[in-house]
Amino acid sequence: MTEDRLSAEDKKFLEVERALKEAALNPLRHATEELFGDFLKMENITEICYNGNKVVWVLKNNGEWQPFDVRDRKAFSLSRLMHFARCCASFKKKTIDNYENPILSSNLANGERVQIVLSPVTVNDETISISIRIPSKTTYPHSFFEEQGFYNLLDNKEQAISAIKDGIAIGKNVIVCGGTGSGKTTYIKSIMEFIPKEERIISIEDTEEIVFKHHKNYTQLFFGGNITSADCLKSCLRMRPDRIILGELRSSEAYDFYNVLCSGHKGTLTTLHAGSSEEAFIRLANMSSSNSAARNIKFESLIEGFKDLIDMIVHINHHKQCDEFYIKHR
Repeated sequence: MTEDRLSAEDKKFLEVERALKEAALNPLRHATEELFGDFLKMENITEICYNGNKVVWVLKNNGEWQPFDVRDRKAFSLSRLMHFARCCASFKKKTIDNYENPILSSNLANGERVQIVLSPVTVNDETISISIRIPSKTTYPHSFFEEQGFYNLLDNKEQAISAIKDGIAIGKNVIVCGGTGSGKTTYIKSIMEFIPKEERIISIEDTEEIVFKHHKNYTQLFFGGNITSADCLKSCLRMRPDRIILGELRSSEAYDFYNVLCSGHKGTLTTLHAGSSEEAFIRLANMSSSNSAARNIKFESLIEGFKDLIDMIVHINHHKQCDEFYIKHR
């Protein structure tokens, strides 16, 4: 429903909600703009890092790190950096300090992930480490990947291309794995075009990256604060999804993902950090084992279970090319 069709009461409610949200976000927006505004406006970047030595490092899409000297910027004083850290913590109703809470995972006002580390984890009291992950807002058609040689390292290139197209269309369970910044989510967005357009999709992310260019029946769920990805997964199953797209598996929610697959749900898409398909299965089992509900399940049984449930794994190397395409043959 568009906003011009809302009742006067609903419009008033939305105005109040937006005003409250903006009031909470303003301190974070100002602190972010003061420190990193110029860098966040840059195009074709994936990461902004500050190591505590008056140099900001920016990672470009091509994998090149570019340094920027900020010694002349008063904003990079210890007090302003700590103000930024506290604003990030407050935004997620968390705490950061040099005692019991020196590590913070949060988000900026526009959704970028931010990781902040203080002493005693860093080298001294004057060192604040800040890493900002820039989500990809670009969506490419799958044909772009073919044209750019994404599959060229594979001996069975044509088989892999056909398998991913047909597999997504008929509801195979697919995992895309690789290192940080390898382009896993960008690839996921491209293969979504093969999901039948009449199907209902539910996505689960902490930061909005998934783009729905080909589908109208979808719902986006976001986790953070007191809401976990496992909470979203459980809720998702009660929302009649044809497809579930989970932005990234990181921890114990892998066992909830396992149960989703065991329930017979088909056509799931997700990403995780792993160096190969075999490492992906081991990592899935490791993450699942950290869930208290899985403590009585043997590690080997989890691996075998995932091997029965996952149909394809696409591994992307640091050059953003597929160097392994796993297909289940049993």
